[in-house]
Amino acid sequence: MTSVGILGLGTYLPPIIRGNDWWPAAIVDSWRARQAKRFTNLGDRSTLSPGARLVAAATDRYADDPFEGARERRVTPPDVKSSDMGAAAATEAMARAGVGPGDIDFLLVQSMCPDYLNTPDGCRIHGLLGLKAGCFTTSVEASCAGFLQELVLAQGLIAAGVGRRGLIIQCAPMSRILRPEDPWSAAFGDGATAAVVGPVRDGYGILAQGHATDGATHGGLVTGVPGARWHDAGAAYMYVENNDHARHMVMSIPDAVKQLIESSLERADVAKTDVAFLAAHQATDWFGEVIQAHVGLVNARRVNTFPWTTSLSGANLPFALAVAERENLIGDGDLTVMFSGATGMTVGALVCRWGGRLDG
Repeated sequence: MTSVGILGLGTYLPPIIRGNDWWPAAIVDSWRARQAKRFTNLGDRSTLSPGARLVAAATDRYADDPFEGARERRVTPPDVKSSDMGAAAATEAMARAGVGPGDIDFLLVQSMCPDYLNTPDGCRIHGLLGLKAGCFTTSVEASCAGFLQELVLAQGLIAAGVGRRGLIIQCAPMSRILRPEDPWSAAFGDGATAAVVGPVRDGYGILAQGHATDGATHGGLVTGVPGARWHDAGAAYMYVENNDHARHMVMSIPDAVKQLIESSLERADVAKTDVAFLAAHQATDWFGEVIQAHVGLVNARRVNTFPWTTSLSGANLPFALAVAERENLIGDGDLTVMFSGATGMTVGALVCRWGGRLDG
């Protein structure tokens, strides 16, 4: 079976920077009051699972910070489309991979707020990039798990002979589905990422992976029209439909991810101490820290861009990888672990050996 890895990464951050002072003091005060009640109904914390106790302890640190570690985030100008963002990130990824439009055999695009419903962003991106007519193009609906799920699909497409190289894109124009009065509006930023994937040397690329779904948390954090269907009258925006489901999702992710990471490392036949880099889903300021401690990846380096980008949803993992690569925190041969958790809920983990380009 052909070994599949990441050949090049691209990123796009919009030019507008929104600091914490953008929100009126009255709104921030309401968040602070709400935050004080968030985990008061957990009861005896000693009865919580080990992962849930780590989450509770981590969130305690932000009792006096309604922004929970965020200082600023990027916001997309009104005239920039989701597909524009994706095309910009893809252009950089292709340049870094050293490939041209004619080298891309398939295109997978995930967007949290696409240009249109039922008319894929990928078609416009395909045209903007000048990809060949025979390029297989489709969309992936995976929320914050977009990157990992696209990697799974890319590996399968290459194995099935659909193509040799693919382009996977994650667009997160999050500000367009957020209301400024909601506290999570400060926890998401706008941005896009892309990766060129293709064959790498044996022993490199994707070594093992694990994925799981928990439908019991469905209906926690959603995007739609409250009290109606998303296509009924009214603007669709992100809101919490079921507080218990949303809380359970956040509290259960560490234990679920720990199991997936450990099983993936076992299948890859590598030790935790061999992991050189942890690419964390940066849904919060503390997610990477909690997972690293919970799994015991004592030697792993990682980056945390949450304070200045906040969460980029499905673009979190590739953005962290791109920053790490450019800051020389990850290099050829480094054993790398990635994890994500997405509303719905889906969770995933992937083990790969970085680099190994066939032309390198």
